[in-house]
Amino acid sequence: PSFMAFFHGTIKAMQQNYCDHDSMFVLLNTPWIFRTAWGVIKKLLTKRQVSKFRILGDTRTKEGRAALLDIVPENLLHTEYGGPVRRLPGFLPLDTKEEVEHWYQSR
Repeated sequence: PSFMAFFHGTIKAMQQNYCDHDSMFVLLNTPWIFRTAWGVIKKLLTKRQVSKFRILGDTRTKEGRAALLDIVPENLLHTEYGGPVRRLPGFLPLDTKEEVEHWYQSR
């Protein structure tokens, strides 16, 4: 119960202050327990919030990769997902402690 209260409060605060900040959350290779929990979690969200989530299956399968490519162009995919990109500029997590320190000092 305390987790659900925390989760609901966090979602409410994010919606209030950052309602259009994130256009889509793409979750890849999620374990079955998460997909099961999503059935409960999405009942706490508005239809608009739920529409921002895409929960894809295993991206190693033909269907999972096709679903991913419907959302993300192949030239922007990380090498882990079969694309050419090792790291997109501006994306977190940063690779080294020095990059983290530079980011922290410049914000």
